[in-house]
Amino acid sequence: MQAPGFIKHPQHTVVITPAGRPITVHAADVEIATSSNALVLKENGYEPVYYLPMQDINCDLMRASETETYCPFKGTASYWHLVLKNTTIVDALWAYQDPFDECLSLKNTAAFYTTKVSLTIKTLKDSS
Repeated sequence: MQAPGFIKHPQHTVVITPAGRPITVHAADVEIATSSNALVLKENGYEPVYYLPMQDINCDLMRASETETYCPFKGTASYWHLVLKNTTIVDALWAYQDPFDECLSLKNTAAFYTTKVSLTIKTLKDSS
C-alpha cells in the first residue's frame, strides 16, 4: 500500500540505506542485539534511526506492548518492552511489521529508543 504521507507531502523524504557498520545494543549491562546488517533511516527533521534485523535481536528479552503509533510515511508501529533480570524497560523498541510500500525495507527490523538503551555504532576505523 502506498504511504498517504507522501501523497500529501511529496517534498518529505525518508531515505533508508545499509548502515555499513556493526551496531550493538545494551541495556543494564545485557547485550540485547548485535548486527552487521542494520539499516539507517534518515527522515526530514529527525535524527537518524538505526533499524536492526529482528533475527539479530534477543527476542527472548522482548514482551509485546499494547502501544501502537502511526506514521503516514512508514505505517503503524508496534512496540515491545525489554524484560531484564531486575528491570523492565517499557516500550524500548518498535517495528513497522507491515510498512507502507516506500518503506518496505523496514519489514522484519526493529529500532530502539536510544534514551532507553545504549546503542553503539562502530566507526569505520574500529571496523578495520
